[in-house]
Amino acid sequence: MPGDFEAIIESFPDALLSIRSDGPPTYRGENPHRIIVAGNPNAFRMFAQLLNMMADTVEQRSDDSGLGWNFVVGTETIPQLQMDEGHLLSLVCDPDTVATK
Repeated sequence: MPGDFEAIIESFPDALLSIRSDGPPTYRGENPHRIIVAGNPNAFRMFAQLLNMMADTVEQRSDDSGLGWNFVVGTETIPQLQMDEGHLLSLVCDPDTVATK
C-alpha cells in the first residue's frame, strides 16, 4: 500500500489541510481542546481517499485475525498537512470494528 498512499498524496499537490487543537478555556477536562480540521476541497478529497484506502484494505482482509492498519504522519510525510508544532496525526483502522456480513 505504500505506493497507493504516495499516489494519493501526489494526486493533490494543491491540497491545503490543517489539523490543530484550539478552543476556549471553558471546555471540560484537564487539558480542554477541540480538534479543528480545515482545508480546501482537494484537501478533504485527499483525506477521504486515504481513509477509504485504509478501510478497504482492512475490510478486504478482515478474516485475518489481529490484522489492522495504522500510520502516523506529519508534515514531512504529507507536505499538504499543517499541524501544531510537535504534533503527529495517528490514524488507526481496527478490524474488530468491521461489521460481519
